[in-house]
Amino acid sequence: MNQIPASPEPPRSGLARTAQTAAGTCAAIARYGDTTPFLKIPMAPIALFIALCAAISALIFLMQALRFWQHTITGTPSTAQKGQTS
Repeated sequence: MNQIPASPEPPRSGLARTAQTAAGTCAAIARYGDTTPFLKIPMAPIALFIALCAAISALIFLMQALRFWQHTITGTPSTAQKGQTS
């Protein structure tokens, strides 16, 4: 079985870094042509799906963080708080 080479960069945390690492792993899997042992199903599409899900999650998290930051700076209530009355 082919070994995927380790990344020479120091490990960093974060969802965007996870997506970047998964995309690099996907490229290596596609280059090597790895398949499952018994059914010979290619593993590259599965790795690509994982990388895309991580990238989409990172973008959604960034949008939510920017929205929270905007509400914090401007002092406007969020959508959930607009309908509430005290």
